[in-house]
Amino acid sequence: AWMHHLGSLLPNQFDTRIGIGGYLRLFSYEVILKYIPRSEWEDLKTAVYMDTDVVVISGLNSLLSSLTNVVYARGRNEKGEVNYPLWIWGKNSGFMGMNIVDFHEFWGLLRNVLMNEAEVLGGSKDKVRSDQSFLGLVQEQYSEKVGDMPSPWSVHIGHGYRKSPQLLFDEKREAGILHFTGIDTGASYFSEEGTIKFCHRGRGCDASTEDAEKMDKSWGRADHYVKLPWHWVRFQAGVSAVRLGELGHN
Repeated sequence: AWMHHLGSLLPNQFDTRIGIGGYLRLFSYEVILKYIPRSEWEDLKTAVYMDTDVVVISGLNSLLSSLTNVVYARGRNEKGEVNYPLWIWGKNSGFMGMNIVDFHEFWGLLRNVLMNEAEVLGGSKDKVRSDQSFLGLVQEQYSEKVGDMPSPWSVHIGHGYRKSPQLLFDEKREAGILHFTGIDTGASYFSEEGTIKFCHRGRGCDASTEDAEKMDKSWGRADHYVKLPWHWVRFQAGVSAVRLGELGHN
């Protein structure tokens, strides 16, 4: 059904290189809302989506606080309600805060954008686009529907670091996540070679120099977090489930 939906809305634009899996986040509301009581939907207006190549290196309470700050900085709508965006991102669909409850609105906005584009381009529908491209198109025309992800939660190796990944250390950026996007090393992300493989792949990064240490102290931190035992992960998830200000939060 999802393939049919994409095909009917986006003829000749579906990116077969990534397959339907690359678009599933755009349909997630159709699955999730069926299993969550309506009384709990409020929490789903800032649900966190992340790709499997994202490594979280900071507390999730900090992330949820950041998303809450983004939402409340938008003020209220004309009805006096909290003005939730449809999604919050750093222009990378691999890590987002998604408004699962209202995300169905995205498809109507995308249809409007594509119809307007077809008129301007004389009906051309040949450009192949990924799900990230579709999100970007909607943001260009309906920026008020989208929130900006705070910088520490938008650290992607494919955005400015693919050629020189050691620069993340030089910039001394705060990082809540490390997203190893867009890199095909031909091996596991966390094989025995370690994350230094991303230096070998990145033009301008020389592993025989101080660049190796810079990688180890920035992207290399992911090695530590992916090796944490599952009982620690489950504990952290339980702590993060405590709302800000509630008993047990510190």
